[in-house]
Amino acid sequence: FQGGASVDVFGASGSNPLDKWKVSGAGVQKVYDKSVRGYVLRCDGDRPSIRMPKDERRSLGLVQPFLVLQVLLSDDRSFSFELHVSDKGKTRRRILFSTSFREPASTPLHTRIPLAAVARGVWLNLVFDLVDLVSCNFGGAGFGRLDGICIGSACTLRRICTLRDPPGDAPCAPDGHSGLAVGASAP
Repeated sequence: FQGGASVDVFGASGSNPLDKWKVSGAGVQKVYDKSVRGYVLRCDGDRPSIRMPKDERRSLGLVQPFLVLQVLLSDDRSFSFELHVSDKGKTRRRILFSTSFREPASTPLHTRIPLAAVARGVWLNLVFDLVDLVSCNFGGAGFGRLDGICIGSACTLRRICTLRDPPGDAPCAPDGHSGLAVGASAP
């Protein structure tokens, strides 16, 4: 049901938090983190990657306009992930984010956005305005739905959720953690 204030996409609690995710590479494990007093997913090792949904031909079908990732980035390794979205015309597009990109680049079907200013070594709430991202990067196209998420780098992940309304004090946020809002890229 997507009519509520938020929809949980991923949470590290439970016996098997990755049962709906496709896991590739070594080093993806659920561990207890004292700083958040709960379980997290640590992606560390040789090219770790997690993708939802497992079957790439299917869609998450998430229509809420804000995406929040609660993540701790490694101090010494790059972070990257991609979002698969469909616009209102049902055209599928990809938005790639990475700390290793230096400049934004865009084609009609995919966009690369640098995350150079993202803090490392602290818990972040990365907030993405999907309506703004799709509109600004794909010639004014309207956001339709979030079809998939792929995280392919070393990081520690606590939660992924979508929000109906812009976060005020980040309702998904653990107390005392910093946040970052990411909207559209330049050109």
